[in-house]
Amino acid sequence: LEFNTAAIVAICLMTLVSAVETVGDISGVTKGGAAIIMFGMIVSAGLSLLSEVKMNRCNMVIVALSLGIGLGFAAAPKAIGIFPAELKIPLVSGLFTSALVAIVLNIILPEED
Repeated sequence: LEFNTAAIVAICLMTLVSAVETVGDISGVTKGGAAIIMFGMIVSAGLSLLSEVKMNRCNMVIVALSLGIGLGFAAAPKAIGIFPAELKIPLVSGLFTSALVAIVLNIILPEED
């Protein structure tokens, strides 16, 4: 619950112009450290959620493909060159790509007992 609350607060703060200006005044090193902590917390929350899921073959395929494609696009941005310009910006983000692949596979693949 505290991870979701922190994410909601962060999103709300970033929409305020004054908050954006304040963040712009913070040094790059400080923002880098904050980004490491923020993404570490996101990964921790994701791992916590995955630990509650029964890992059958279907779920393992979803996790493997979503991580592989998300990290692949993030590591090799030239692979996105085949997509139209409108899709290039969101596809550069490994987070967006991983989430999209996981959602689509969860809808398409049949559930196992």
